[in-house]
Amino acid sequence: LSMLINKTGSAVSINSDATVVVADIAATNGIIHAIDKVLAPQTIVDFATKAAGTSELAGALVAADLVGALSGTDPLTVFAPVNSAFTAIATTVESLTTEQLVEVLTYHVVSGNVRSEALSVTVVPTLNTTNTIDIRQEGGTFYVQNGDNRTDFLLTDIQGTNGVIHLIDAVLIPSDL
Repeated sequence: LSMLINKTGSAVSINSDATVVVADIAATNGIIHAIDKVLAPQTIVDFATKAAGTSELAGALVAADLVGALSGTDPLTVFAPVNSAFTAIATTVESLTTEQLVEVLTYHVVSGNVRSEALSVTVVPTLNTTNTIDIRQEGGTFYVQNGDNRTDFLLTDIQGTNGVIHLIDAVLIPSDL
């Protein structure tokens, strides 16, 4: 499982819940950082809502009423656009109806826990049942081909209890919208 670590000045928080109270305690087999709370495992929604770089995605998930759907126990893989991706198409996103926003967001989710080492050049069905994601590879780098647009992976394998997130640099728009 992954942890979200934020540092503001000298304060360090983990998963936006716990704070490091004593850092860098040397041990014979590593380093200990004492925290003020017991950490709970995070879901993919927890990461999307707590990470600073995905706050636009978190807002869209709430607006589309998809938080519950992505909080279940069935494993999912989310290709999560970062904030700058939403900013780049802000006028388009603002003009979407709730139903269209659901279509866009479910286009970013596939069934199963697909980590980067399991990616292959393939077309993958999404939770948006009428569209697929076209995963391609150039050299050793995977990317998503969406029509004429290439969407690159920025960070992969953010592992939650119910799936994995791969951060991407663009919002994928289904071809039928």
